[in-house]
Amino acid sequence: MRASTTQSDPSLVDPGDAAGVRVETVADVVPPGWYAVAQSADLGRGDVQRAVFDGQALVVFRGDDGAVGILHAPCPHRGADLSLGRVRGRHLVCGFHGLRVSADGACHGPDALDGCADLNAQSWPVLERNGLVCLWHGDGPPAWEPEAYPELLDPAWAPLCWSEPMVFDAPLSVFSLDAVDEAHGWLLHQARFELDAVQEGPVLRVAQCIRRGEGTMRELVGRLDVAWWGAGIVTYRGTLAWLGRPLWPHVYVQSCTPVGDGRVAVRIGIAMRRSRVPGWTASLLRRFVDEAVEGYEAHRAVWESLPRTQRLAFGPRQPQLGVWHGWFCDLQAGVGP
Repeated sequence: MRASTTQSDPSLVDPGDAAGVRVETVADVVPPGWYAVAQSADLGRGDVQRAVFDGQALVVFRGDDGAVGILHAPCPHRGADLSLGRVRGRHLVCGFHGLRVSADGACHGPDALDGCADLNAQSWPVLERNGLVCLWHGDGPPAWEPEAYPELLDPAWAPLCWSEPMVFDAPLSVFSLDAVDEAHGWLLHQARFELDAVQEGPVLRVAQCIRRGEGTMRELVGRLDVAWWGAGIVTYRGTLAWLGRPLWPHVYVQSCTPVGDGRVAVRIGIAMRRSRVPGWTASLLRRFVDEAVEGYEAHRAVWESLPRTQRLAFGPRQPQLGVWHGWFCDLQAGVGP
């Protein structure tokens, strides 16, 4: 399904007087998919981190072989916190009795412990992609994977510059919905939006063209190829152009991870090609990330005022909202590629 719109005035969006309008509701349910619980750059060999996903305490570790494991944090032996343990080889060793747990949850106890062969820690399928360490949430094995962005492994590009986590008491759906809500974008950016949205199985692709200051010497055009990989991860390649001259090609990565009690942890990373000027790239990336964070924080009060069950109206004036609704409902139903 595909839909395109051009929007320059929020007054055009008034579902009450448009023919063919549908009104639906969207429940605040965490759909199956990949969700980030750590950043690859923060997890070196032998490192152990505590994480939270949808109210569950997790431990994330990287073995000496470089492989990552994600486990339920309480040790299956006596319930001690495995994030207080240490890595030995491919195993995470509990700091209480020395139980060794592998990335698949298999347990190997010291000779002094009885019954360890029957123990098994809950584990999650793991994917490292685009700077994120992700777990698969859903029944059965992973049904799909996000696309890898080769720029993020190119030494000619500066590494991802990350924001600190921002935790919002808001519905998970609002973050992806904003990608296709041009009326909201007009109020935020005071710019003309052109959107083309298409669903490809679990992926929502949105081509955005944002024009600000048209016809002036300060005209700025942003072109973004956005991809939502399920409800938890969004990536895009983007360029900005000033007076028709392309500037600052960059890659954007964002994670939206439910942490429980209706809260969502959001983290933003941006990478770009290195400049020949020492320090310039890092300074610009930090500025881009800080501006993105400021934009999110400016929305906090509104997002956190939203009800958990969202009302969504879409029709001829905002058909891309219908694309989003079909995509999100398919995610919640566990529809794969």
